[in-house]
Amino acid sequence: MKRTHSNLSAEDFTTSSIIRFGGLDDYIEEKMMVDYFIIEGNLGISRGVRMYLLNQIRRLKEVKQIKILDAGCAIGALTSLLVMQELARAGLLHKTKLILLDVSERVIHKTQMRNFQFPSNLVNSLLKFKIYEKLRHSKGLVASCEDIPLKDNSIDISLAGFLFQHLHDKTKKKAAEELQRVTKPGGFIGVAESWFEDHSDYLKIHEHDEIPLAHEAPISYRRLRQNFKNTEIFEANSPIRRGTENEHFYYFCGMKKAA
Repeated sequence: MKRTHSNLSAEDFTTSSIIRFGGLDDYIEEKMMVDYFIIEGNLGISRGVRMYLLNQIRRLKEVKQIKILDAGCAIGALTSLLVMQELARAGLLHKTKLILLDVSERVIHKTQMRNFQFPSNLVNSLLKFKIYEKLRHSKGLVASCEDIPLKDNSIDISLAGFLFQHLHDKTKKKAAEELQRVTKPGGFIGVAESWFEDHSDYLKIHEHDEIPLAHEAPISYRRLRQNFKNTEIFEANSPIRRGTENEHFYYFCGMKKAA
């Protein structure tokens, strides 16, 4: 017997693909695949942050505050949690100010209220209280990444974990420009994305699903990197470069170039 979803709002259909996995029983394999490359992509960003911190540790120890922007944070802000773990390892977590940006007010509220399962298999549970405090005192911005309501050169660490696949193609370039605009020269920019060469076939398979797919428009590693012309990439994992066509994710990390 099919489950009914009369209690779902319009937001449920537009802000997260997690709804479909939670509501249907025959998506176990797909959920495992998605979880895998989301975790691996975000771990790639955290490795990039670790490298960045090693290089910038003296300068960052002297600054008063380290501002992190998580664009398209999603419930739980996994990218931020992993990055804050790296900051804790470097002795810099106490300086961190987190900014959560998402088009969904509910996503931000649930994250700030810590209304999600803490990923203790990925983030040291000893950091849970300190990280929860950072989430509780974070700044929430209900806004589009096409027009980020922040000043130029105001962010130290900008994150976009699996954001661009949910943006229409015509808005991707503007979102990339905005992330670079708000990041300080020499600041960190980390991006992770999924990529399927046969994504149109996947959409056809699921076009008659009871719960429709959230908007998805994957972009290749090469095309997305072209939109980050003001970023000097120092760490990346490209499926094309590695010849790992079955690895349906990629990430790249860099520093914003000086003006």
